[in-house]
Amino acid sequence: MKSSTNLFFTGIIIFLFNSANAQWSQTSGPGGGPIASLLVKGSDVFAASQYGSMHRSSNGGISWVNLGLISEYQSINALATDGSIILAGSAGGGVFLSSNNGLSWNNVGLVGQNVDAFAINGSTFFAGTDSAGVFISTNSGVSWTAVNNGLTDLFVYSLATDGANLFAGTQSGVFRSSNNGANWTLVNSGISGQAFYSLAVVGTDLFAGSGNGGGVSRSSDSGNSWTPVNTGLSNGIGSNSHVAYAICALGSDLFLATDGGIYFSSNNGNSWTVMNTGLSTGLSGKITYDIVASGTKLMAATYSGILISTNNGALWTMSNTGLDNQNVKSLVAKGSTIFAGTYCPNVYSSSDLGVNWTTYNNSLAYLGTFVGVNVIDALAVIDNNLFAGALGSGVLRSTDNGSTWTSVNSGLANYAMLSLGVKDSSLFAGTLNGGIFLTSDNGDNWIARNTGLPTNIFGDIITSIHAFARIGNAVFAGAGNSNFNGSVFRSLNDGANWVEVNSGLDPQFNFTTLAVIGNNLFAGSSAGVFLSVNNGANWTPVNSGLTNLLVTHLTASGTDLFASTAGGGVYMSPDNGSSWVQVNGGLTYLNVQTMEVCENNLYAGTNSGSVFVAPLSQLVNGVNQDRADAIQIYPNPAEEVLHLSGIKEKSTFEIFDSIGRIVLSGELKVEKEIYVGKLQQGVYTLLIGGVAREIVVQ
Repeated sequence: MKSSTNLFFTGIIIFLFNSANAQWSQTSGPGGGPIASLLVKGSDVFAASQYGSMHRSSNGGISWVNLGLISEYQSINALATDGSIILAGSAGGGVFLSSNNGLSWNNVGLVGQNVDAFAINGSTFFAGTDSAGVFISTNSGVSWTAVNNGLTDLFVYSLATDGANLFAGTQSGVFRSSNNGANWTLVNSGISGQAFYSLAVVGTDLFAGSGNGGGVSRSSDSGNSWTPVNTGLSNGIGSNSHVAYAICALGSDLFLATDGGIYFSSNNGNSWTVMNTGLSTGLSGKITYDIVASGTKLMAATYSGILISTNNGALWTMSNTGLDNQNVKSLVAKGSTIFAGTYCPNVYSSSDLGVNWTTYNNSLAYLGTFVGVNVIDALAVIDNNLFAGALGSGVLRSTDNGSTWTSVNSGLANYAMLSLGVKDSSLFAGTLNGGIFLTSDNGDNWIARNTGLPTNIFGDIITSIHAFARIGNAVFAGAGNSNFNGSVFRSLNDGANWVEVNSGLDPQFNFTTLAVIGNNLFAGSSAGVFLSVNNGANWTPVNSGLTNLLVTHLTASGTDLFASTAGGGVYMSPDNGSSWVQVNGGLTYLNVQTMEVCENNLYAGTNSGSVFVAPLSQLVNGVNQDRADAIQIYPNPAEEVLHLSGIKEKSTFEIFDSIGRIVLSGELKVEKEIYVGKLQQGVYTLLIGGVAREIVVQ
């Protein structure tokens, strides 16, 4: 019996002492996300995102490897290679260079500049910026010098070289230099449009793509004269109205990436045919930022990820495996399946801990439109129904785990959804300055529930509803819209009436997330976390150890509280917010926007890194270890009195002997001392708040 007890207790001690640091791992998706630029380098293809990360494919785009962030949250708008090094131009971060095929990057200058274009002529590099003109480097990017003599427009969107001449596409036209940028001449005769976002040398011809409806122009004499070649370029709004982002050649065929999709020409641009089969529907779903040819394949960079065509553009298919570049705004668990709502917008799911994710769902492709933002800001589950709140399109419902969706907006006066909250079989929907709505029939009908919410003199709601939480029969709503009306509201009658409960809350902050542990209500904001123990009547800040106060989401698992932050990763509190510890081991994307517990794992949705997952046991044990390391016990060995530091004043303790029996217990007083003089000499285990430490009495 003693042996069994001792083994059992020893197991507890090993569990407590050997707790590892929190360890996150990036899941395989959701795949996709907005890609700004592409580069072909030998057999490799590089895809740079609008969020600053880089991805590489070595198998023709079948799968991708995330190479990490280059310029955090700054779009990588330009890529170039001389066959050895790779240049990456960012929006605000300057130029980055890699000499090991993208494994690591160094900033090599032009910090603060938006670098939108590169050209390479032998060992000479050129960079185009959107306000400071053209820069030259003759030492592999180590230093850069402005070369703008005669360049009267310093907004340079594109660069190209034919070996003898360098061309710059600017807001007002195309400029040419025949001496590596030392002097520039405007060469606009006959050109169509302005804002030339793309330049391409194809054979002996130079093509220029306009960004303001001018379409494409062609020059066969190095820019001395131009001919518009726009037949077939139209998006239904007006002739030649597309923004022409990129031009590439595959054999003798030309392909044009525009904000209306992809166009094809087999006659050197004299006529164009739209080639959008497989592209998403909706206006933004057709935006193609870049297009390149890799062998016999075409690859296109879009808002939803990478599209590939193996038949000269006749059919495009998404190829986002490993392209974990999504901006994940919402997560929800349904059984053992985790769902992720993205900025793109779309909803993805994984039922195997993130090993595999569903692909882009074309049933939601119509959300990709400029009519509203349409971010999937909220997800919720009631029975077999999955709900998605889109910032511009109201509420959608799926009864088949996200395979198909139906809009359920009857009765909604505002479609700008920010939050969803479940109470039994009812669903609350919070909007952007449009109040709160309630449905009790799974979204078939909605009714406004706004009595008590602040309004202007015209009766319009003047606050946004960011989050919901529930304690018993009470429903809480976190609110604010940066107009000094940040607050929490409470309803005891399913939203029929709301009462502001904000004593201790600063109204200049928006309360964007709520969480509950027992009867403790937590509210998160850009000022950290606040706690109420009396249904919101009073609030107290609980931010000790929370070194980043930009709290984006709160979620609870048992008695443990997790807070995600914008830039600081994830924090955990095991004591109702009294203390916080960062739990970021392995979390390489620290702008975390949402979290969800599913199957004993915590999932984190990031800005530009898709979804990470960590076993809750590792997170909890890691914090316990951190707390154990923080506790100082002296003297140890001790004869009569143990002194302790690094713990809260109000803590209980237990001391176990070698076979697991409690031989001493009590509450630590203000002086944080334990009298052990009555114990026999030997080795004991001191347990304080789940943290175990070995002590010796002599």
